[in-house]
Amino acid sequence: MRYFAIASLLAAGAFASTCHPDYPCCNGCDVVYTDNDGDWGVENNNWCVIPQSCNAQEAVGGYPYCNGCNVYYSDESGDWGVENNDWCLIPSRCRSSNGTHDTGGNADVIPVITLISSSGTSDFATQPVEKHIAQMSRMGREMPPEPYYEDCVITIEDTDGKKVINGVNGKVKVRGNWTSNYVKKGLRMNFDEAQSVLGLNDGKKFKSWVLLAEYKDGSMLRNKSAFALSREILGVDGLYASDSKLVELRINDEYFGVYLLAEVQQINDGRVSITKGKDDYTGTDIGYLLELDTGYSMYEEKMESLTLTFNDNAPLKPFDGNGGSGKTIQPNGGGMGGGFIGGGGGGFPGFNWGGNTGGNAGGNTGGNAGGNNQNQQNGGGMPGFNWGGNNNQNNQNNQNGNQQNNGGGFPGGGGFNWGGNLRKRQFFGMGGSGENMTIKSDVYSQEQHDFIASYINNVYKIMYEAAYNQKAYKFNNDYTNIVEASNMTPRQAIEAAVDVNSLADMFIISEMTCDADLYYSSFYMDVDFGPNGEKKLRFEAPWDFDSGLGNKERCPDGKGHFAANVIPDNGGYTNNKINAWLAVIMYEDWYQDIIRSKWTKAYDSGVFGRVVDMINSDAKNFAPAFTRNYEKWNNIIENSSFASELSKGAKECKTHAQAADYLAKWFQNRVAFVNSFWHK
Repeated sequence: MRYFAIASLLAAGAFASTCHPDYPCCNGCDVVYTDNDGDWGVENNNWCVIPQSCNAQEAVGGYPYCNGCNVYYSDESGDWGVENNDWCLIPSRCRSSNGTHDTGGNADVIPVITLISSSGTSDFATQPVEKHIAQMSRMGREMPPEPYYEDCVITIEDTDGKKVINGVNGKVKVRGNWTSNYVKKGLRMNFDEAQSVLGLNDGKKFKSWVLLAEYKDGSMLRNKSAFALSREILGVDGLYASDSKLVELRINDEYFGVYLLAEVQQINDGRVSITKGKDDYTGTDIGYLLELDTGYSMYEEKMESLTLTFNDNAPLKPFDGNGGSGKTIQPNGGGMGGGFIGGGGGGFPGFNWGGNTGGNAGGNTGGNAGGNNQNQQNGGGMPGFNWGGNNNQNNQNNQNGNQQNNGGGFPGGGGFNWGGNLRKRQFFGMGGSGENMTIKSDVYSQEQHDFIASYINNVYKIMYEAAYNQKAYKFNNDYTNIVEASNMTPRQAIEAAVDVNSLADMFIISEMTCDADLYYSSFYMDVDFGPNGEKKLRFEAPWDFDSGLGNKERCPDGKGHFAANVIPDNGGYTNNKINAWLAVIMYEDWYQDIIRSKWTKAYDSGVFGRVVDMINSDAKNFAPAFTRNYEKWNNIIENSSFASELSKGAKECKTHAQAADYLAKWFQNRVAFVNSFWHK
């Protein structure tokens, strides 16, 4: 079945020809669809069959069509290339979106993915927004549709113009959380049958892939750089990070720009290689993939989310290169000394995160120093904001977001009412009482859910008690609880529960990328309780770096300790956060020795220099494609939807070349700073 976004396609049977009994031969050779009948084009708003001459290569004067797109000469007959020591005619497929040949290397440099949708429209890729994101951003306006899968025929042309995937069936939908709110959206692409795609991950076959839009990254190279770095760092220990490749995307007959083709974070042989439970299997002896996901885990099904208490929110000493500078911070908010969240009075005066609209709120975002959870009267600040409560005076702040208000929108008096039980305090990671981890693998029973929830909390407790109280704990035989281990040292206790090499790898990756979301989401870990599983928590599959590597104001000029240090809240709603997994054992001398050894080997092997070289070469080689992308979207200039998130340096970039140069220099500065501390 052929679908095309042209309303006036005429009925079959009107154009018998030498090419087909029901359709005419095409005059040109532009292929828009392929099926068992051959290659098809559209001319004069009608389907036509690509003639054999296009495939057999009888072009002009008996010369063949080129396989590639390098132009050596042009005359009245067209553009010419040289292949196999003979002239060939450049095919029309090499024409760029503006109708002229891209002699700078369009099709012979960047692969092209074409989606032909069953509906004939691109609505499935342009309209949907994740429901919880729409609820946050639309503020009472008409809600867009939720992401849905559209049947598509998928064709992928490699850099030489050859179709490496030709008219294969699959399904495609919008993916991502906040990024689904952007006009250029990321996509998830599921083939009906597993495919090897452009040689990624050593050519392994998978059904699921993603297309990252890279909308707020002016260089469009941050995720690609972070993935390349991660594959080298984690690969030494046999661990997984996504492979990736830049591509251009067309949907039906419309150019959609440059995307980053990458892998899906999933349990699969060759990706996160742990035991995958069979459908509907309810036993606990399987592999589990988890994500630290403070921002969005509460929107998952209850079976797919859990609460990590961080050892009852015990305080951590941030790793700032100065022994913590006398500061402590609680992983789940709340307040400790030294000016962190809630310390010396607590939270944001004037904001009421779950109470009333009476205007006197002094509300707290994590509890004040005295532990009083009441709204403070006469707090001043910004009256009229109601983040999920009701209209009564003097209510307690509701940290769990249970109070409801069906009003929504903009209530009288100009105040904002987020009501409707959207649980905004949890979204911003407040209070520490809500779900903050997502189970990314399939679970089919409450027993599986409760088992992994207990396990992950106990692993963290083992790490914390060993590092802060010098106590050794170990799991019992069925991994449902922990007991004191008098025969183990604190280090042995940690190493029995955690793959510390993977944690050190993830520290290096996180330290190098300074990603603003690090405390917040897209931080993955897994454990394998299958028959051959190690039953140790390990860290791999790093993800989502478009807010990192200098794009947001973190590690200015590439300097400063970051990964296990306090991190400014990504939304600006609280003062500081921390990634507790990276921070909890950072003051163990033996663990620092592991990091120092790994860093030194990576640095001396040239890993970081190769990333800089890749940034510079990609910026040059794909320059024509990046130009086309910004002609389509122009978001490097018209960036009002995310400009507030950008660092000063990123905001100053007005061309792709400037953005790539800024990224490369930031990364070089970052290497120099981190190397000065960790190289031995």
